Formats: sequence, C-alpha cells, structure tokens
Amino acid sequence: MATIWEAPIEIRNRLNEAKNAEHPHLTQASLWVLCSDSKAIRDNRVIATQTRKCTKTEKLSSGHDFKVIIMMETWANLTDTQREIALDEALCRCGVRFLPETIEINGKKEILKDDLGRIIYTDEIAYDKEGIPKWKINHPDAGLFFPLLARHRQYSEDAENVVRALEGQPLKLPISAQRADAVEPEFV
Repeated sequence: MATIWEAPIEIRNRLNEAKNAEHPHLTQASLWVLCSDSKAIRDNRVIATQTRKCTKTEKLSSGHDFKVIIMMETWANLTDTQREIALDEALCRCGVRFLPETIEINGKKEILKDDLGRIIYTDEIAYDKEGIPKWKINHPDAGLFFPLLARHRQYSEDAENVVRALEGQPLKLPISAQRADAVEPEFV
C-alpha cells in the first residue's frame, strides 16, 4: 500500500513560487502538497504529479482547496528544469469556474452560447454563497499544454505530440512491452 506524507518545505516553496509567478487565477487557492511512494507508471506513462480538488471532508480537515501529489519515484529522477515543468503542469490542472456571459432579453437574463451551443464565459470568477471561488480540475488538452510550451519551450510526450500533430508528423506512442517468447506471425 502506498504511503502519503506532507511534502518537504523545498517542494512546497517551489510550488508556491510557480503559483505566484504564473497562475494569478489561483491567488485565493490553498494547495496541499503531498508526496507518495506509489507506482509512478500508469497506462504505460510516467507520472510526476497528480492534481485533485480536495473533497469536502478533506477541505474541512485540512483547509485546502487542491492537493498536489508528487510521485517521489519519478521526482528523484527529474532534473531541476523537469521538476519546474512538472509543478507548473500540476498548477495548470487547478482551475476556477467563471461566470457565463449573459444578455437581457424581454427582462430575463439569457446565457450566451456560441455557434456550437457552448456557453461563453466572462473573465469574472464565480463564487459560492460563502464568497469562496468555485474551483475545478482542468482536463489535459491543448489549452493546458500550450501555456507550458510557451513558458518552458519543452515538455512531455503529450505536449510533443501536440506539436507533432500540428506539423503533420507521426505521433510518439508510449513504449510497448516486448515479450521474448512472442513470435511474430508470418504472412504468406
């Protein structure tokens, strides 16, 4: 069973420095930085960090909005630059909900949508009844990788595949296991 513990002060400080420098939308967010000795490979990909929104119970007991878990098996093998990028990615996954853009029609407020039916949002943060921002986890898509590439000029295989796709190059696939006892079928 994996062990989880609070991250050393050096890691917490690095994460907070990155948060203050590049993630102004997280000014009010409290981050719980943890370390884990669990497996750092999932779906044949190496994982350096995990980011999750704290459950209500975790928030009540810890006072934090997000938890960032550092996978120590991977962390130990990263250079300082790779560690900086991994922490930046973890922060990119932390998001905040914004208010939808509205227009008044016949005395009623209607939410604006684009041609595909998607809601158009303002840059104004949505708050709950207690005045706390409504947090969310951002999904890993091109919108997450482009800011990382712009800041660091290098990144992971996922971001590299975005660049390759835009350039029309073949995608880099995860390494697949080769069994010594497997025999390739012969085609006649």
